[in-house]
Amino acid sequence: MLLTMVMMVLMVGEVDAQGLPDLIPTKLKIDVGGAGAACDIAFRLTVKNKADADAGAYVVDVTVYRDDVELLVFPLPAPDGTAAHAKTSLTSEIGYTSGLYRIEIDVDRFNPIPESDVTNNHLSSGSFACPG
Repeated sequence: MLLTMVMMVLMVGEVDAQGLPDLIPTKLKIDVGGAGAACDIAFRLTVKNKADADAGAYVVDVTVYRDDVELLVFPLPAPDGTAAHAKTSLTSEIGYTSGLYRIEIDVDRFNPIPESDVTNNHLSSGSFACPG
């Protein structure tokens, strides 16, 4: 009897997952500028919803590292959400001093929207330098 109940729970989870959104950060474009010790970092993030269900408003977590040390974590809201099979572009601009930077994106870390797959919600910019 216990085996039957466990199998039923797993099946319900799979059925529910089909009706959930699946948000994926797909592209991160970074523009670096500035003069002297100042550095302006502007970026555009594209988030795709690859599922058949719309995603309501959500927040993307952005973590900025300088010289491999966490410098800043901030929310980047997507107040209009992302429709099924659509993309949403989000932009932000931050100013810092010179150094080696990396930006990490997490769509689901504190996301109130349940998703069908949370293993594909991370994106990293790789390292880039700010002039100085």
